[in-house]
Amino acid sequence: MHTRNRLLILILGMVGIAAAQQHNSGAGVTFSFSVVDYPGVSATQGVHGINDKGQVVGYYLDQSSVIHSYGLQNTTFKTIDVPSAATEVWGINKSGAVVGQYTADQGETYHGFLLKGNVYSTIDYPGAAFTSVTGINAGGVMVGRYFVQSSIFHGFVLRGGQFTSFDFPGAVTTSPFGISSTGELVGGYEDQNNGFHGFTYLNGIYTAVDYPGANVTQLQGVNDRGDVVGSYSTDTGMTWHAFLLKDGTFTSFDVPFITSLKWTFAQGVNNNNQIVGDYYDTSGYHFGFLASYQ
Repeated sequence: MHTRNRLLILILGMVGIAAAQQHNSGAGVTFSFSVVDYPGVSATQGVHGINDKGQVVGYYLDQSSVIHSYGLQNTTFKTIDVPSAATEVWGINKSGAVVGQYTADQGETYHGFLLKGNVYSTIDYPGAAFTSVTGINAGGVMVGRYFVQSSIFHGFVLRGGQFTSFDFPGAVTTSPFGISSTGELVGGYEDQNNGFHGFTYLNGIYTAVDYPGANVTQLQGVNDRGDVVGSYSTDTGMTWHAFLLKDGTFTSFDVPFITSLKWTFAQGVNNNNQIVGDYYDTSGYHFGFLASYQ
């Protein structure tokens, strides 16, 4: 039987989390962990974003393996599915604007979306068969990825209604996942030798980022101080660990809930030292987590 601490997070956005598990990374950073558990879902779910108010956005699969999305604030879960569509959220900014992707034709085409208040807006990169909006900053600038054909992903920035496409120099595919209020972008790219690396982009400068000793690295989130979160693998994706990159120093971490852990993914970070993400165990159970660090 799958065993874990079902510490349903009902208090978010606060400095401390009652009953959270403490974990010292051994590298000068201390983490405090809790599980994010959408009620009534026993298997696949996770968390992709958190803003400075502690509002969380996440997703889950229903019994028919259709993906749905939710927001969580204080004690209240709220469905945020695009009407009549399978919906996956990716980010939320400090004003509560939510971004993600949806499909209404069982995956034939994917569209990005923006949810402000109760109004959904579809976002499609011109000519693309797939569009996903993966991040939004406090100023409303969005990032995402798209492909026209053959699943060759490119990144884009959407500012003031204008798309700007970009690729990491020399990359085969480029997938941005986060943007800070300072305009720093983070994500991942595939090189010409099928290697996967993280990257940052700021003030016109691309920087490749690889966790030391890893053969796969992915960056997922960045806050306004430049703290970056992501995940890495040293065995080409068989197992994954999360990391925090702060002031030039990598700190690896995994959730401490279970001994049968297989993957930990860090997905987002806010300006209050809170990280959200997903974890898997060897039986295939998949849940979300929230971690505070200091």
